[in-house]
Amino acid sequence: MNANLKRAVIPPFFVDGISNPCLNFSLLPRSAQRLDHHMAAFVRGFHDLYYEEASWPAIDAADFVERLCRILKSGGILGVVNCAAGSGVSVDVANTLHRIDPGIIRSDLISAGFEFVAESDVLRKKNDDRNRPISDPSVWGETDRVVVKFRKPAS
Repeated sequence: MNANLKRAVIPPFFVDGISNPCLNFSLLPRSAQRLDHHMAAFVRGFHDLYYEEASWPAIDAADFVERLCRILKSGGILGVVNCAAGSGVSVDVANTLHRIDPGIIRSDLISAGFEFVAESDVLRKKNDDRNRPISDPSVWGETDRVVVKFRKPAS
């Protein structure tokens, strides 16, 4: 694993006593069969599973999260941080706002076999207009972000 990833700061909310975390699993090759870590974090990228553009590779979101569940160690933790869209909006806002409804994150991960553990309000910004793209200067750095923790069931 990249040495810089091991030195990266990992939010305590996610690790809770885990000794061998992995921060950026997107560096894994598609052929990876096992993630030899007890924790993975998906930061500001969950919405990209639904992003569609000619220059962006098509991603099968369900396949991606199911694969992640398969390769994470039994009992392993998955932390997700993403800019929040409004509740009930479609995944299409990934293209325009670069946000996602937190309910979609939860639904996708539970459908893939993860167990919901907890949500933190540490990055919540109640005054954020969730209808603005995260690149809008009026919300840059002040977006409402969902922080959730899931666990792969022990086998």
